[in-house]
Amino acid sequence: MNQDFYLEFENKFRGDRSSIVEKFSCYDKLIELTIENIDVPKFIDIGCGRGEWLEKWKNKVPDSLGIECDPAMADLCRTRGLNIIQGDAIESLKKISKNSIDVITIFHLIEHLEHGKIIKLLSECYRVLNDSGLLILETPSIDNILVSTKNFYIDPTHINHINPTGFEFAIESIGFTNVAHYYINPGPLNNSSHLKLTRILNGVAQDVLFLATKSNILDNHIFHKNANWISGFDVGKTTLDAAIEFDLRHEAILNNLQENLLGNQERNKLLDDLNQDIILLKRQFGVIFLILNLLKKFFIPLKIILKFFTKCSFYILNKILNIILKLKFIRRVIQSRTMYNVIYFISRSFFLDQLKLKFEKIVMKSKKFDLFDASESKLSNKLINHYNNSKGARKISKLFDKKSRKK
Repeated sequence: MNQDFYLEFENKFRGDRSSIVEKFSCYDKLIELTIENIDVPKFIDIGCGRGEWLEKWKNKVPDSLGIECDPAMADLCRTRGLNIIQGDAIESLKKISKNSIDVITIFHLIEHLEHGKIIKLLSECYRVLNDSGLLILETPSIDNILVSTKNFYIDPTHINHINPTGFEFAIESIGFTNVAHYYINPGPLNNSSHLKLTRILNGVAQDVLFLATKSNILDNHIFHKNANWISGFDVGKTTLDAAIEFDLRHEAILNNLQENLLGNQERNKLLDDLNQDIILLKRQFGVIFLILNLLKKFFIPLKIILKFFTKCSFYILNKILNIILKLKFIRRVIQSRTMYNVIYFISRSFFLDQLKLKFEKIVMKSKKFDLFDASESKLSNKLINHYNNSKGARKISKLFDKKSRKK
């Protein structure tokens, strides 16, 4: 195998250097919390590869050491001025003093090791890490189906799938007091629709982060008092969580469809009932319309008779009124102020405005009779005067008197 094979492999599949340095920024808050009370912190990055982590922290943590077994990548780190030990990680750690290191990082290395070597490596980490120190590990997530069945095998040196629960137990068995793991770096389909099955395959977390402390000193500091450092990480879902969301969404849609189906069935039943009611009402109204037509035919002659009777009644009443209004004393009563006040009082008290209008018409008619009587009296007086002043009229009057006496 080409001696530069793994460096070329990293350059192709891990990504460019600047993007990896930027990706490591998610650890800033956690590292700051870990070393905030340490004057001269010391770091070790095991399997440092191209040295991105060491490069990120070399100015703030000058006392940093990288351990790398690949000669090409170790040489690359040295050209960048990084402190590197080339060789086996376990053997290299044995040369470091006990309780002397503050932070140990192991990014994507343990999946390259057999279980026995992993235990030996963790034991050496425990030995060299001080009581307030922190162990950080990252490894591919076997929970991610696409990672565990395909992407894991892109690297031919990958040999060990890491189960988070079993690995936590292994770390604790060595002596670490508190171990926690987090699913990070979700796949590209993380924000796609929860209804898509592909989100379960390529949207869940691709890596697992392990944190381990040796004592409650740091444990309480980073896991309880200042746990907000986790907000800097791109935390992802597990496959089970994504599958549960997938199931819940589809179940909700199915329930909604069933409810709509039941609702449609109920609406259809109501419409059928309504149609039956409408048909029944049509039949009932048909009978009613038939009866109304019969009544209409029956009442047409009655209407004509009633109309004729009404006209006759009005004619007779009008004649009677004309006869009554010829009497002067009746007209005086009708036109009197007292009568007007009585009619006005009745119409206002019982809201009978029509009564008042009718009465006013009768008053106007009675006044017409007064005018007629006045003109008749005037004409009679003219005739009498003409008779008194006419000799011919007196002769004719005497002639009629003689004829009447003869009879």
